[in-house]
Order: sequence, then C-alpha cells, then structure tokens
Amino acid sequence: HVEVHDGVKVHKDLVAFVESTLIPGTGLENKEVWAGLGEICLTMSGKNKSLLDARDKTQALIDQYHKERKGQPLNHEEYKAFLTEIGYLVPRSADFQIQTQNVDPEMSSIPAPQLVCPVDNARYIVNAANARWGSLLDALYGTDVIPGAIPAGGYSHERGALVFAELHNILDKIFPIAGQSWADITEVSVKDGKLNLPLETPSAFTGYTEKDGAISVLLK
Repeated sequence: HVEVHDGVKVHKDLVAFVESTLIPGTGLENKEVWAGLGEICLTMSGKNKSLLDARDKTQALIDQYHKERKGQPLNHEEYKAFLTEIGYLVPRSADFQIQTQNVDPEMSSIPAPQLVCPVDNARYIVNAANARWGSLLDALYGTDVIPGAIPAGGYSHERGALVFAELHNILDKIFPIAGQSWADITEVSVKDGKLNLPLETPSAFTGYTEKDGAISVLLK
C-alpha cells in the first residue's frame, strides 16, 4: 500500500490505475485527487461506521424476530408494526427533489439498476458493471435471471447455452427480424451503410463501428 494523503493508504495497483488512466484529461493533479479522497475518508469514516453499526443492529433484530416465529405463518400487519417500531420502516415524506449537481446522467436520470457491491468481490463488481454498461451475456450468466445455481470454477457451456437462449429471446422481442429468430443468425454485417438483417423496424439500426474487421452494431 502507498500513503497518498495524511495516513490514508491505497493499494499500489489502484494508485497506478488512477494516476495513469483515470486522472489524465481531467485537468486535476494527482495530489488534488488523493487529497480529496483523504478528506472524504477522514471526515466520513466515523459516520460510515455508525451507519454500518446501525445496519447490523437492525439486521440482528429482524433475524431474532424470524427465529422466534420459526414455522409460523407471517402476520403482515404485526410484521409491519415491528419494522416500524425498530425504525426500518418510516412514514412517507412529502415529495422532494435531490439537488446534487454534476451527477452523470447514468446515475441521475437514466432508468437502470442501482447496484451496491462489496469492492473486495471481483465477480460482484463485474456483474454490477455489466448489468448497466457492459455485457448482457455476462450479466445473465452471473445472476439468477437464468434459473439454477451458478457453477463454480470455469465457464459452464451448459449455462452458457441457457444464456444465449435467453439473449435470443430478448432480442426477438425488442428487435424482431422478419421471418427469423436471432437464434438463426450466424453473422452480422454492414454493407453500404445497411444492415444485413431484415429488421421488422429498420430504423432501429442506428449505427455501427468497425475495428480490426469486427463490427459493433447499435440498435435503438
């Protein structure tokens, strides 16, 4: 670990990534970024700990409630009253608007999952990123959208086949092809600016990029 600001230490690999990839082009100096992070850590760590402690206390109370009523039908009104009593449920507030500035549209206005993940679990982080910005294939593979347990170890061809079947089903609903299914498609190409697939809604083809002979198509 490397000390980046007044006792705040960061893993050297993260420091290298931030300074070589994230900061360049922002107009900020390395020391400004680390000073900002240091200030956040020093000023918010106490509050964050108190929030985590409160969460643990609440979870313990909920666990105890269910253990004491094991095997009994859930009384919804009683359960709601209990959750209200411990502060888990609170009265609905009046309408309000968040005033935070300089927030990316992906977080502030574009509907999509808001996922919170432990930073020490790489697989969770990959799933979270892919669920919003990346590979639908990987998001399907690593979540319970596809029934069945996620196999441990390397890639499972059996689960992979289920993932592609679900993907084709999704594409057939959103971007149907006249007289065909996406499961039948073995190649996607663009010639003279036109897609080689007879989409039922041709205007869905918005654009494409080509790099090293590989085509990436945007449908919208």
